[in-house]
Amino acid sequence: MIAVGDPGQLASVQAGGWLRTVGEQLGAVRLTEVMRQRDPAERLALAALHDGAPVRWIQWATQAGRVEVVHDGRGVLEQAVGEWAAGAARHGVDQSVLIARDNETRRVLNTLAREHRRDTGELGDEISYGPVTVAVGDRVICRNNERDLDIDNGTRGTVRHIRDRGIVIETDAHLIRELPAGYVAEHVEHAYALTGHGMQGATVEQATVVASPHDLSRGWSYTALSRARGDTRLLVRSSEAGSVGREEYAPATRLSMWQRGEVLTRVGRQMLVRDDEDLAIDQLTVAGRFDDPQLTHPAVEPLQDHQANRAEPLIVAPVSGTLGELSHQLERLRAQLAALPTVELGKLDALDARTRELIERRDALRRDLDRLPGPRERRFGRNEDPHLVDRTRLSSALAGAEDQLERTLTQRAALARELGDPAAIREDRDGLTNAIDTLARQHADLRNELADREVARRPQWARDALGERPDRSRDAERWNQTARILARYRIEYEIAERRGRLGDLPVNADQRHDYERAERAREQLAQELGRETPGHDLDVSR
Repeated sequence: MIAVGDPGQLASVQAGGWLRTVGEQLGAVRLTEVMRQRDPAERLALAALHDGAPVRWIQWATQAGRVEVVHDGRGVLEQAVGEWAAGAARHGVDQSVLIARDNETRRVLNTLAREHRRDTGELGDEISYGPVTVAVGDRVICRNNERDLDIDNGTRGTVRHIRDRGIVIETDAHLIRELPAGYVAEHVEHAYALTGHGMQGATVEQATVVASPHDLSRGWSYTALSRARGDTRLLVRSSEAGSVGREEYAPATRLSMWQRGEVLTRVGRQMLVRDDEDLAIDQLTVAGRFDDPQLTHPAVEPLQDHQANRAEPLIVAPVSGTLGELSHQLERLRAQLAALPTVELGKLDALDARTRELIERRDALRRDLDRLPGPRERRFGRNEDPHLVDRTRLSSALAGAEDQLERTLTQRAALARELGDPAAIREDRDGLTNAIDTLARQHADLRNELADREVARRPQWARDALGERPDRSRDAERWNQTARILARYRIEYEIAERRGRLGDLPVNADQRHDYERAERAREQLAQELGRETPGHDLDVSR
């Protein structure tokens, strides 16, 4: 079986996520270049959203005028339909779409869109098939597989003919299909507005997305915001859903800059929340799990996985374990992190920043050039251009910026191909870093707990190193603090009791630093207590 998909988009309605899990277990061939969007800057912003960095998309969308925070109420829906209608006039009704998260909002948007088309004379005769009213010219979507009709769930099309016994549609693939009345009544819906699941896999010229902050979860937001080749607009309701129509009772108020920023901050947080349920593959308790011995075969690793040694699964920090086990796991994770091509990732990030800079420069030069008045026409057919010098200068600078942008995009594409899957490498890097931080904290907590237990029993090595514990409480506490520093060193580096206080002077630079720190603490305590400072440890076995 060959499975094709994107784990960054929406999973199954029920328990899903199997594509991601199978890819992690068996490896995968990855397509990394986005080809749908024409604007390279939008491609980069959507890649960041896909990879779990929504702030970069929000920053781009804000600067590009692609996101707007709108006060709740019916006004946001009417604004969305107005933008959809303008797109339909430019690109055709099949190339402009409204996208909503919930079915109720989708229903209202479809109703408003049909009313607009009816008012503008774009819909013909109509017939009701049970609960569904369909007119010639309507956009519809089929919601059930029907082999006899050669129709799949999700097929979209435009109604060309209507009869009592059914309708004829032209699908977006330009195929003619006849749908009987019973199928229309049960499985056909209007398709001016669709949900994210309904639009998944589709491509249009323009999309208008209507959502509240809590709607914009990770997979849903990426899917909804990446459907259009051209303009995608996000209209964010300033409060939660459920208040549609309240403007009938209280007029909308204009949002302040701070309020809009707060709403977008909520959007960014929600865009990190996963959509899928617990992984279906992890719920299996019978044959067919990834660890089924009957299904174990050599896996082909992607290029970047080989570099990152992803054959070893990423360790999630354990809830318990010995200090030695934690140290071993930390060492292994740090080795995996060191194996990642982080230098190349840095170069890729620099190229991304350069791309954004060049796009901004190119657009600014275009605006400056467009603002120049055109040449004046003189007698005898000759034109006079008083801005010829500026026009020549700006045109030359624009050509240079476009040339640099093209070269930078070529370099980035070559480096991305060399890496294999930069998004996966970043995900590995961030996952390893988080796991290392968690393990390091667990390691330190366990070591400190063991040191406290060791000091509480007042071992002989502590009395040899620091003298007897003083009776006065303040001095006794200082004695305990220093003893804990020495105990942590002995536990960390497994210093045996018979080898004195801290063992031999280490050769390793990191251990030597800790050794000298412990020695300084011991000497400082001796000075504070007015005691003679013992000499450095000697190897008693010599």
